[in-house]
Amino acid sequence: MVHGHMIPTLDMARLFAARGAKFPSEEIGFPEGMENFEYVTGMEMSLKFFMAIELLQETLELLLMALRPSCLVADLFFPWATDVADKFDIPGLAFMG
Repeated sequence: MVHGHMIPTLDMARLFAARGAKFPSEEIGFPEGMENFEYVTGMEMSLKFFMAIELLQETLELLLMALRPSCLVADLFFPWATDVADKFDIPGLAFMG
């Protein structure tokens, strides 16, 4: 992950982890624990990394159903986040860390 995206993404990761969710490294063929864009080398790995990010959408939706937040602030690394906010009828903001 690029450094400017690190703090908000870690906050989201902590939220996911506290509820038993984890980054889907293995589902895309990465070794367990490979959760940082810094270790991605090459286009194929980049595409896989972003595929893993897409897989987090369902987990976020489950969290939103359970927690019912008043808004959603997400990094642009999660381009689907504002659509999810719309789906749950909450304000959504995307930023570029």
